Amino acid sequence: MNKKGVSINFADWWAAYDPEKGRIRQILDRHYDVTVSDTPDFLFCSCFSDTFSKYPDAVRIYYTGENLIPDFNVYDYCIGYDRIDFGDRYLRMPDYLMDTCYEETLGPMRTKHDRAESAAQRVPFCGWVCSNGNAAEMRDRIFDTLCSYQPVVSGGRYRNNIGKPEGVEDKIEFLSGFKFALATENISYPGYTTEKIVDAFAAGCIPVYWGDPEVGKIFNTEAFVNLMDYASLDDALEEIRKIDTDEALRMKYLKAPALRETDHIERSFDALEAFLVHICDQPKEKAFRRPFSVWSSAHEKRLIEGRKAIAWNSHSRAGKIWHTIRGEKP
Repeated sequence: MNKKGVSINFADWWAAYDPEKGRIRQILDRHYDVTVSDTPDFLFCSCFSDTFSKYPDAVRIYYTGENLIPDFNVYDYCIGYDRIDFGDRYLRMPDYLMDTCYEETLGPMRTKHDRAESAAQRVPFCGWVCSNGNAAEMRDRIFDTLCSYQPVVSGGRYRNNIGKPEGVEDKIEFLSGFKFALATENISYPGYTTEKIVDAFAAGCIPVYWGDPEVGKIFNTEAFVNLMDYASLDDALEEIRKIDTDEALRMKYLKAPALRETDHIERSFDALEAFLVHICDQPKEKAFRRPFSVWSSAHEKRLIEGRKAIAWNSHSRAGKIWHTIRGEKP
């Protein structure tokens, strides 16, 4: 049976992204005869530039691995972190599932409890790998609070204390020597759970997590220290002390599965496949969802002009962040 022909392109992804190896292309190739075109029917966009506006006639499917709320006025379909219901236009898909660069950590994360006995033999206290300094001040408070009990070994470029300012080469290998791993998001926002807790579990550590207040909907709170559940950092530190000094309690955390539901990964992949197939199975003229009007056109123009204004203001914090994510020097 001949596959349906689908013309696509990619726009506004991060510099290192290879669409040929990405999960979107993998799924589409299973179902369609895919061609990459300068005049695509379906445009897969991300958030690192504004070239999507050069494709006004394409159905736009947006993905963000950053803490951004999708703009349904300029995109037809969106994939992100928020837990929202918007008919057939939205799918929640965190980056630790969407980005194939994290694929090697999903298996060790899911089976981390099978290695509890060996992990229980570890002696060093806690490791942290962080390289982004543009984030919430709470991360530093957490780091300093843990260090008031025992030193946290920081192997990333941010607050590096191992004499390697460029950071460690292999995050998982580095963390695999510690009882605990600090797993802090750049910001606290409902639904925004990235690869950080996955990496900590994959390394066989007990994650000390801060970020998504809803993290317990996916990950098993009996397997990690969820700082979001404590009234203060001092209260959380007391629990960490207990785990650190009580072998039976530490083993309880180590033996607990990382995920609340064992089929979370498979169900998520199935949902992504169904989402993309539903979009591309439609005739192009039926697949559009974004509003076409004077107001939506004006909104898109203002959006792009606003981003340019931020980029021009290189000395502002927002401007510096914008240049950083685009890989530019202000």
